Amino acid sequence: LDDWMKPPVEGNLGIKHGVIVVCSTTGNADAPENADRFVRYIKRKTTESAMPFQHCAYAVLGLGDTNYDVFCAMGKMIDKRLAELGGVRAMDVACADEATGLEETVEPWVGKVIGELAGVCKGETGGNAFIKASSTAVGSARASLAAAAGVAETAPGR
Repeated sequence: LDDWMKPPVEGNLGIKHGVIVVCSTTGNADAPENADRFVRYIKRKTTESAMPFQHCAYAVLGLGDTNYDVFCAMGKMIDKRLAELGGVRAMDVACADEATGLEETVEPWVGKVIGELAGVCKGETGGNAFIKASSTAVGSARASLAAAAGVAETAPGR
């Protein structure tokens, strides 16, 4: 995290580090065990003065279930806190619902997150720029994101 507190390109504050967060909500609006330390860090009042995400652009995918009282609480909270801690939101937080099918939200999000985030990280306006990388690299990144979110990857347009 210390490296993210510095600009990725010295002297160019328009260039950002990219951060992708995929987080579920467990129990009564709790963070999953593997996110607990991170969530505690971003919730601390003492973290605010450091503005640790001021050199970061980010996108958040929340995983939840509308059958429970609090839907995607962790994804929404992380999205809000990253902005409060200086981060630049590349995309609105996406909330995938287990009750209706995670893939309805996850697949479109995975299909565009890399391009949107890359555009913001490079300082391009609108956040809709396409990443300038080989289709293999983009496909690999999409497959990794799909695996992290627990859904099968599909070809664009399906």
